[in-house]
Amino acid sequence: MIIYIWRVYCIASDCAALGCVFVDRDREYRLREAHEQSKNKVELGGDQLVNMHIRNIFLGLTFLVSGAANAALINGSVEITGAFVPVDDGYSPVGLDAATGIDFTNGFVVASAGNLSTLTPGTSATMEDFQFNPFPFPITLWLAIDSNSDPFSFELQSVTINNQSATNLSLSGTGTISGAPAGFDATPGNWEMTANTAEGSSTFSWSSSTVGVVPVPAALWLFGSGLLGLVLSLIHISEPTRPTT
Repeated sequence: MIIYIWRVYCIASDCAALGCVFVDRDREYRLREAHEQSKNKVELGGDQLVNMHIRNIFLGLTFLVSGAANAALINGSVEITGAFVPVDDGYSPVGLDAATGIDFTNGFVVASAGNLSTLTPGTSATMEDFQFNPFPFPITLWLAIDSNSDPFSFELQSVTINNQSATNLSLSGTGTISGAPAGFDATPGNWEMTANTAEGSSTFSWSSSTVGVVPVPAALWLFGSGLLGLVLSLIHISEPTRPTT
């Protein structure tokens, strides 16, 4: 317990005239002590907040990089050719220049490379008939190739009309390659299709290749470093200004 002894040396009758001010030393001590305790809590809380953010960021990056390291993306290409019939939106045969859709008659592999080299030439390909103008929605199993133990599938996600005339049709777009070879993850891919009509017969050539992907672990670490810097800067900005004593 702290005891303050106040000593007053002025005469009471003179205080009013002199304007004496009496200071409550006990109250002043309690306020100072409360301020010191509050400052210590702010300092401790700030350190804990920084450590918590850093720990959470690196734990998150660890999980992301671990998952990315286990991903096996397909690197390759495949080419298919076959016959088709140009159709309208009711799937009735029309001229190629008036066509809004494609009715595939047959298809087979003519070339393959990279991880898709297991799709040997001559292997039959099944393609689902579709409307390209307009393209209504993604087709999950648009193309399938049953190549023994390495089945191949292609999900059609977008279609762009590059050129359309009475004798030529050029389409392109994006999709997802899955299946061949076994053990690989679904991989984004681009595709192109050229269709021609001449002397009553219509043939097409379709090809797809996987999209080059930036190494994911490096991209994640770059993103994580930027995120860490942002968090630290926000903590610094939001840190309360401590009063000076």
